[in-house]
Amino acid sequence: MNHMMIRVLLVDDHTVVTQGLRLLLQDVTDIAIIGEARNGQEALDIIAKSAADVVLMDIEMPLMDGIKCTGLMQQRYPEAKVIAISIYADYPHVQAMIKAGAKGYLLKNCGKQELEQCIRKVHGGGTFFSDDLTDTLLSGMQGKTIKKDGQYLPSLSRREKEILRHILDEATTGEIAEKLFITVGTVETHRHNMMNKLGVRNTAGLVRMAITHGLV
Repeated sequence: MNHMMIRVLLVDDHTVVTQGLRLLLQDVTDIAIIGEARNGQEALDIIAKSAADVVLMDIEMPLMDGIKCTGLMQQRYPEAKVIAISIYADYPHVQAMIKAGAKGYLLKNCGKQELEQCIRKVHGGGTFFSDDLTDTLLSGMQGKTIKKDGQYLPSLSRREKEILRHILDEATTGEIAEKLFITVGTVETHRHNMMNKLGVRNTAGLVRMAITHGLV
């Protein structure tokens, strides 16, 4: 197998799902599916014998669910990057997978392009969360108390933190500019600077980092 291949393990208790993922990825030259597991325990057994770069992980499965499996996988095989792929778009499921160590979260109705992009981004050390989850992450922040977990992150400036707070309050770029007496362009510049600092690709990523690390 070419050493540049991204080795992917599929973990889902429904054969129709794994077959669908195989179809989406079968013509992708740099992605190879190394195996399938029907539950978390099977996934751990497979990855112990066959190294995987990326694991596409369902959440609700018999014997061992995806949340527990992701946590154990990050402890035992931290080189394997987990991407949750689920029908659930609610905040508790997303938050649980993030806390367990997932680096990405996709919905099962995702398309080929989004799936490929997510796998490559996560394999490269980044994070990827479906744009469809932005509202879920924003609404989930309301009234939550977030604690830092001690992980090192680049520091945000006072102005960046102000803008991030307004983003969490679902303010538009124009509303943020008006409240802080700055231009829309300045708000966008700060937003992009925060994305670059934190290694995320969109507003959903910023919100995820705020949730996970208590940035504001």
